[in-house]
Amino acid sequence: WYQRRVRESRIRRLEEEGFPAYITSVGWLGYSDEKVKELTREKLGEGWTAFKMKVGVSQEDDMRRAKLIRSLIGPDNKLMMDANQIWDVQDAIKRMKELRKYNPYWIEEPTSPDDVEGHAQISLALREHDIGVATGRCVRTG
Repeated sequence: WYQRRVRESRIRRLEEEGFPAYITSVGWLGYSDEKVKELTREKLGEGWTAFKMKVGVSQEDDMRRAKLIRSLIGPDNKLMMDANQIWDVQDAIKRMKELRKYNPYWIEEPTSPDDVEGHAQISLALREHDIGVATGRCVRTG
């Protein structure tokens, strides 16, 4: 009885409030600026409020694409970034400090998932800029 009531309450809440989620399809590497614009506008129209873009290959491209996406989603929606483990610790800190002007909510997998201390260094360095660090789904537990 109790479990059913709690479950029904949670379902009602989800139906009323939704569930926080983000979409990555607007920010894949290799997309033209026109495709990024088209997809971002489409997903905004569908009600998305959090967007993730891939970064890490070229800082010039990352800056241009972040500026483009941020200009389309506005200041109130979230923009996350994902480097897919491509940077070392110092590169991650340097690049994200440059990208901070686009107000990233977090950087995901900025460096190797095995480098727990490196993630901590990145997190400490970006904390003053209000940029979180997500370790992704590759952290080992044993």
